[in-house]
Amino acid sequence: MSEKVHAETFGAMWEGRTNGATSTFMSQGLYRLDRVNDIVLAGGSMRQATKSDQPLLETWYRAFEQDSGLEPSHDERMVAVVTSMIDNDDAFIWEVDGTPVSCAKRSRPTLNGITVSFVYTAPAKRGNGYARSLVAVLSRRLLETKSFCTLYTDLTNPTSNKIYQEVGYRPIMESSWIRLAR
Repeated sequence: MSEKVHAETFGAMWEGRTNGATSTFMSQGLYRLDRVNDIVLAGGSMRQATKSDQPLLETWYRAFEQDSGLEPSHDERMVAVVTSMIDNDDAFIWEVDGTPVSCAKRSRPTLNGITVSFVYTAPAKRGNGYARSLVAVLSRRLLETKSFCTLYTDLTNPTSNKIYQEVGYRPIMESSWIRLAR
């Protein structure tokens, strides 16, 4: 995985040296946010995920991997990842009338920036603006202590790219995830 031109150059060089094949697994966009746009929020509100959310977040983590075309994590790793995001207060839930409908997490903090990741909405709840609202509210909170936020998105998913730009995220780089095969 690298900036698109570098990943594709490496892939071509690898093919030439190994007689192997490459394929693009995912075309990603790196987005940056310096200020959250004023948008109308969906009903509901953001809250910190708690231990009681662990089973739900584990289910959503599996679904997120599947939706993203990622190899499913081994049970132990998935449980450890979700446990860590809850224990470190990194996971957030958008809740409507007491029902969790969407999640996101903060990750990879630096001195000046932080990343928003694991943005997921349950399929039955999609199309209501919950993820967009969660990303906006979470990003606004993160910008209270950071200069900017970033996030990666699958460039083939028009919905996520649209909602991130509505929030105020702007594309700054394209990257490619290249798979190598012999």
